[in-house]
Amino acid sequence: MRWLMKITREMMGCLREGDLIEFALDGLPAEERVKAEAHLKDCKHCQAQLRAVMEMQEGLAWRVRQESASPDLPQRMLRTVLQAKNPKP
Repeated sequence: MRWLMKITREMMGCLREGDLIEFALDGLPAEERVKAEAHLKDCKHCQAQLRAVMEMQEGLAWRVRQESASPDLPQRMLRTVLQAKNPKP
């Protein structure tokens, strides 16, 4: 059943997890960001996913502040996750 939900979201033009992470990190190119913003206005599913990504990012940032690590650690960690989930050919 999970695969059916994934196919349905893809047919609706939903954002991939990696794109949501890049959106949260302000890493999408301008054209893709505009498309993502337009989709997010109407898609409750992607809005919920984006909130989850941003909560995770904030949680990582809070933990980093507690550990006094470098300020860009949450972004580097999320980029590492993104690269692992979407390896380039």
